[in-house]
Amino acid sequence: RRAPLTAAAALAAAGTFSARNHLALADEGDRLADTLFMLAHSCDCLASFAFLFRSILTESGSKSVSAGFTHLLMPVQAGLSAYYFLQAFDAAPELVGAGVPFEALQIGNTAALGAYLGASALHFAERFDGTAVRAFV
Repeated sequence: RRAPLTAAAALAAAGTFSARNHLALADEGDRLADTLFMLAHSCDCLASFAFLFRSILTESGSKSVSAGFTHLLMPVQAGLSAYYFLQAFDAAPELVGAGVPFEALQIGNTAALGAYLGASALHFAERFDGTAVRAFV
């Protein structure tokens, strides 16, 4: 099937992006740890868009409590991450390992927040579609 090949290609693209845009937070010369840190955030951004596309492409949303809790909690988690990289983690030139890692983290986490908010809005709009009207009739 094509799914493993597609996942491998996405991981390779995220790995290449991470190798070209990473921070210098680890010990001197430990470029792999810095690249893996950026890879984790790159994969998180990709996962947020997969979550959004799953919400768009499913015909009837899940009515389970766990699905609702997930759609409620993921935007909160992404919001905390975006806040951290936008406000609390100041850009410093001496922390740049390669490329533009601060901008990549800020844009990626903000995009992930938007994707999770979109997925949450779609989920809850479909979940409560028409129930408010039926309650008053």
